[in-house]
Amino acid sequence: MKKKSKSLKSAPKKTSAKSGLAQLRKEISSLDKSFLDVFRHYLKRREALAKSVGQIKKSAAMPIKDRQVEVDVQGRFVKAIGKLLDETVAAKLAKAVLKASRHQQEKA
Repeated sequence: MKKKSKSLKSAPKKTSAKSGLAQLRKEISSLDKSFLDVFRHYLKRREALAKSVGQIKKSAAMPIKDRQVEVDVQGRFVKAIGKLLDETVAAKLAKAVLKASRHQQEKA
């Protein structure tokens, strides 16, 4: 009988833990959606600006890639989010954004 009482006591804890996890996951999902909406807007705006930059560079016969600008952008990413994510992840994110921007400049 003692085993039954122990298992009965642990059953509400498991149910409570599951519902607590479900609620937290629901909140995380909502937060992720909000972040992705903002990030999507950021990328679209950056894409439009990169096209304009590409047009100016082409009309002025300037190279698309500007190493110093890319170093500066990567530094901003690492400084702003490197402690939250990890500097390596922040740098990779910056590189991905820069690659997309270069692509838009080349298409301009």
